[in-house]
Amino acid sequence: MTTSPDARIPSPRSPFLIPDSAHPFDIYTDAVVHLLADRGIDRLSVRAIARWMGVTPAAVLQRHSQAQIREIVVARFGWRWVEWSCPRRDSGLPARLPTSADECHGVRVWQALGEISRGAALAGHPAPQSRLEQARRDEAEAVAVSLTRLIRRRPDPRETAGVLALVSGLRAEIAAAGSVVTSDVAAGILRDHVERLRQDGGVPGQPVRSA
Repeated sequence: MTTSPDARIPSPRSPFLIPDSAHPFDIYTDAVVHLLADRGIDRLSVRAIARWMGVTPAAVLQRHSQAQIREIVVARFGWRWVEWSCPRRDSGLPARLPTSADECHGVRVWQALGEISRGAALAGHPAPQSRLEQARRDEAEAVAVSLTRLIRRRPDPRETAGVLALVSGLRAEIAAAGSVVTSDVAAGILRDHVERLRQDGGVPGQPVRSA
């Protein structure tokens, strides 16, 4: 399947949006997902979020500071990211790869939030980075569970880390503008890697050891 990573506006069907939620945390996060579709992180501001929401910046800042909004968005999107990243059981993959323009955009949003979190930490505000790291730990745990099923044994932490690095690279390549790597090609690369792990350390038919 060939994805179209250049789409500018996420659709209401995006797995990274919750348009029906009235919770302000979800609204902030949806705003950022939309805003990052047509501007860089240097232009992402409380003013832009407020304009997207149809309110004044003062109305937003009355409830949460700019630092709090960064933490809220990273935490909320991180939860959505971990939920999305779990693959279908019949996919043969330990983690989900993007297969649509909306999912490619979600990958780019996650990358942008990583940059925002690092910048905030350097400025003395470590909370967004802590939220990001928690989401990564949650995803690593989910990948380890999927790998256990696929390779018929509990993976070594280094194997899980290697799979996560490969998945991250493949996602970034699929989502990159002008990339020639399709979702199907990337899935084949990932399945081949998983099969090598199974052959190297697992015994066909061996019962799965408990985690």
